Amino acid sequence: MSTFGDALLGGTFGDASGTFADEGAGATWPSWTIELSLEVGPLETPTSWEVIDDYVAAFTIVRGRSGELGQYQPGTLALELDDPARHLDPENTASPFWPQIASPNRRVRVRAEWDSVTYQLFDGYLDDHDRAPLEYSTSHEYARIDLTATDAFKLLAEREMKPARPFTVGDPQLGVLDDPSIAIGGGALEFPEQRTGQRIKRALELLGWPANLLDIDEGLTLVLADQPTDDALTYLQRLARDEYGDLFVSELGLVTFRERRHWTRNSRATTSTATYSDDVTELAGGASPYTRLKLQPASGAQLRNIVRRARDDGFEVTKTDLASVTNNGAREDSVTDSLVASKAELADQASYVLERFHEPQTWIDTLELAYDPDPDTLWPLMLATTYYDRVTAQRSPVTGTPIDHEAWVCGLRWQVTAADRTATLELTLQAVEVANYFTIGHSTLGKLDHIATLPY
Repeated sequence: MSTFGDALLGGTFGDASGTFADEGAGATWPSWTIELSLEVGPLETPTSWEVIDDYVAAFTIVRGRSGELGQYQPGTLALELDDPARHLDPENTASPFWPQIASPNRRVRVRAEWDSVTYQLFDGYLDDHDRAPLEYSTSHEYARIDLTATDAFKLLAEREMKPARPFTVGDPQLGVLDDPSIAIGGGALEFPEQRTGQRIKRALELLGWPANLLDIDEGLTLVLADQPTDDALTYLQRLARDEYGDLFVSELGLVTFRERRHWTRNSRATTSTATYSDDVTELAGGASPYTRLKLQPASGAQLRNIVRRARDDGFEVTKTDLASVTNNGAREDSVTDSLVASKAELADQASYVLERFHEPQTWIDTLELAYDPDPDTLWPLMLATTYYDRVTAQRSPVTGTPIDHEAWVCGLRWQVTAADRTATLELTLQAVEVANYFTIGHSTLGKLDHIATLPY
């Protein structure tokens, strides 16, 4: 198996010399693997993977959301390829990958191996090639092809909320006439009252989503019976919003739903996984360096002092912090199509959002990392970083109070270039919850007293 950039080390774009593996003692660069699955459709289990490392000059991965109040967006991969033989050119019928390479939605993944540990960074599906212009030099020295891919959210956005198969006699799931979530004749789906995660999982099953591409919590919130008309992605994001949970595609390509208290069971979310600092003493004590830190000053970006929640049946609840409105101006958070079944829970959700965001907040917005200062320490930290990881960021200004914040990772942006071996990871962060919530099994937070409180 070749490694990322074998044909690109030590020269400009298109220079086919050297190797990029950098194996052996003192190595400072991982072994990168970029692969395509060309033989099967997007939701089928790959029978083989074609390694395209030798063609890759650079790639960028973007995944996540801008902050707690936003939705997770479709993850994307941009590949910059050097392909003089035109093997990955969809117009080249002589390519060994043709005609499959001309088909959209072929699966692609990016992995890295460091110190005998393999990390997956992206799993998604090739976009239409008409979005990626092809560039050829007149001397035929290089052929640049830009391929893009998007994670499984793309496939969900293309699906209507209709079953992949209509009512089927003898099928253990689709052959049950009294199941209200089965539509006869392939019509719209109808769901009974159930928990958010149960609804999400059932909807995906009926859309034909493979079980091995799902990672779904059951959910805490009961939602009303419904017959959705949205596309699948919009509807599933709506359910995640009503839970105040999260819906995203993991780096492994799994459509993932996390209920709102999931982080209390995740040790990487409750305990800081790494400390990044510019302080000499902290660095000597085990902290790791960063290249850039952006502090979001107290502003209205995450301010919400009027919170409305309403259902289609006319029920509505509004929570307001009048002092905050007077001091900061009105900033509203409004949901008009909630499916939350319990009126009391809908009111609790409005109160929770108001309590969490009624005043301007200061938090670390962005943290940029590069492996160069300390590859042996930084590569495993960078490659293992994922959503909900709790990190500590410190800044020691020349004057004034030092900055020391803990935050959760909610977005990642990888930029890797082969020729000069540059790699940066930009983390988008959101403020952690500071309340001491009741946690079963915890030595102190497992007691309902003045230390631990029940969360929404």
